[in-house]
Amino acid sequence: MKILVADDDPISRLMVTEMLSEWGHDPIAVSNGTEAWSILETKESPLIAVLDWEMPGIDGNEICQRYRRLHREPQCHLILLTSKSSRTEVVIGLQSGADDYLTKPFDRNELKARIDVARRLVKLEENLSSRLRELEETVSIIHRNFLIGHVPENIPRIAIAAEIQPFFEMAGDFFDFQPNGADGFDFLIGDVMGKGIRPALLGAATINKILRESRNLALQDISRLPSISAILAPALDQIIPGFQEIDSFVTLVFGRFDLKRSSFCYVNFGHPWPIRYSAKADTCELLEGNNAPIAILNYDKPVEIEVALNPGDVFCFCSDGVTEVHDKTRNQFGIERLKDIVKGLASGTPDKMLAEIFKSARSFSRTGTFADDATCVVVKITER
Repeated sequence: MKILVADDDPISRLMVTEMLSEWGHDPIAVSNGTEAWSILETKESPLIAVLDWEMPGIDGNEICQRYRRLHREPQCHLILLTSKSSRTEVVIGLQSGADDYLTKPFDRNELKARIDVARRLVKLEENLSSRLRELEETVSIIHRNFLIGHVPENIPRIAIAAEIQPFFEMAGDFFDFQPNGADGFDFLIGDVMGKGIRPALLGAATINKILRESRNLALQDISRLPSISAILAPALDQIIPGFQEIDSFVTLVFGRFDLKRSSFCYVNFGHPWPIRYSAKADTCELLEGNNAPIAILNYDKPVEIEVALNPGDVFCFCSDGVTEVHDKTRNQFGIERLKDIVKGLASGTPDKMLAEIFKSARSFSRTGTFADDATCVVVKITER
């Protein structure tokens, strides 16, 4: 196993490297902290490092601090060599990110024992990291192919574009649609707190509970669709305890585009307010919502809001990963820039508007990327 040895004392450095070679390892020896850090900050760095506390350039304590800020997986096992033997100084070293320490002059057998422990821990972490990557890849495939909603096709008088750009492999953002024949569809968009596997699965579970409740109620009375509130009440009774148990929450817009009644009825639980472009007035307005995020406060009866649908109207639903993108001076992309895009491209297709929203937000950011899951759904009411 490759092991980095950083020590400005040539005799100490030689002793350690020779012992490591004798024990079957491949030591990489450097004489100062600057050289050591240039190796450790690379992705191919050794997974065990023996660092002298006091050496030119960057001392071992500072190297430990810097390395832990990299948040690498798997982590390098850092052993500090030090002449400092007081309990306070040892604690400082361990708090800085060192995994272990040896006090100079050290015993040969003790060094071997510490290296053996480090090797076992590194192998264990490598195995765990490998299994975690395999799990993440599997869940990512399932999430991408089975859990993320798909845009319904061939709904008369409606054009839709939707996209999620995950920050990691899986997004805590989600959306889904449930067509209601030729009269429209029910629609969900939400954002679970956090990133990675757990939020992605919680988002999928939220979709499942709400849309399953919708289908169950529809089967009980096929003569009419259940109301938004009637669907949400039993669904949230099941969703909220699970979120509270793991101290999480979800923001959500659940609504219905009803072409027969020419209306969009919705409930907003703490999600960024959607934008509605009115073709008649040639203006953009925010569709307000007064309900708290789900599971963050005690559940109250949701407030339903209804707006009219007219030909040419456009509805834009985004997660905060879009609006909170910021530039180098920490200015946010914000809702006003988003409204300008919606109004400026309202006469075009939802696909073109969606592409421009993501392009503009990425260009605005200081990195050219999003710092969170970014989701956008555009719905346009076409001519009769």
